[in-house]
Amino acid sequence: MKFFYMRGNEEIELARNVRVDDGNAEPEVQILGRFDTRSKTYRLGERVTFAASEFIEIATACSVFANDMALKLPIV
Repeated sequence: MKFFYMRGNEEIELARNVRVDDGNAEPEVQILGRFDTRSKTYRLGERVTFAASEFIEIATACSVFANDMALKLPIV
């Protein structure tokens, strides 16, 4: 998931400890979200490593996918 807000025509991704400022001086800002595809390539025999933040993204993606599949199962 990518969470962001708009500043004019530019998407600004939310980041920890960074103040949200859409440039309008309004007390509220609309936060938007969407699924964003990311990929990483490993060579054969290369060790698979990733940062904790990447693990959270992978785990969240798996959770959202599993929930979506569960909702589409027929009710018996």
